[in-house]
Amino acid sequence: MAHASLFLLLPESEPCNQWMRHNGELQDEEMINKYVYRLSLLLDETAIENYQGYYDKKNVENFLADFDVLADYYPQPARRLLISSISEFNDWREAAKNSADTNYSIYKQAVSDHTFCEIAQRTRDSAEDKYFILNHGAHDLGNDFDVYFDLKNTPVKSADTIEDISNWFIENRLPKRNFQVIPKHGENRQEVRMMNNKAISPLRCSGQEAKELLRNALGYSIGELFNYDKIHGCYIIFKFEGRNEQNMYHGYHVEMGSGEVPADIKRRLQERAKQDQ
Repeated sequence: MAHASLFLLLPESEPCNQWMRHNGELQDEEMINKYVYRLSLLLDETAIENYQGYYDKKNVENFLADFDVLADYYPQPARRLLISSISEFNDWREAAKNSADTNYSIYKQAVSDHTFCEIAQRTRDSAEDKYFILNHGAHDLGNDFDVYFDLKNTPVKSADTIEDISNWFIENRLPKRNFQVIPKHGENRQEVRMMNNKAISPLRCSGQEAKELLRNALGYSIGELFNYDKIHGCYIIFKFEGRNEQNMYHGYHVEMGSGEVPADIKRRLQERAKQDQ
């Protein structure tokens, strides 16, 4: 089954090519802690997605080279903080696809043995899969660039903000989120009904409208997502129906004051609503 993959890139103590950034501005405890904390926020945004995460062991070691020298001065060394953040990622070098016999280039400049090459090679080899780079201050190539090899260009996607990461998954999520109407909550139903002496919230919109709201729903885990339905002036809650190839959810609406929607999620949805005005 097709899947999405995220490749993490970090700036380096000794940049390995002309597009990689130096991590010199992070050379103190406060800055490196802020940097790693921001990485954790970016990765938190992906907790509601199905993807395979990768890092480059050489890139990580290069990033940490200077910090390891200073580790004795830091109560929480950068290495421990970073490794904890990417503990569920895999080193792509353990099953590398790019080849030393292939000439890769970016803007007619040669590049080799790098995540740029690896992600381009995988994109070419598996057209049905989706790949992108989480650029955590690592490179200067922007969000879209081409890697050339075998006389052809291969587009590479990169993201460096929560918004960009979220938008990439909305368009490239594999499998896409699907929605189904269930009798318990109905469809285009406005009233709350009782079932076994329990109030059952309605799905106030159509199934198709709910599917659209599901595309950019927020949450802390795949199991439960939230969005704001501006047409009906209330929140919609989506419940994951378990591991399945269809990535299926059902859902229902709740009033604005409902305690079922976490306060932080409400804040984020309200901020997004203001931006969309």
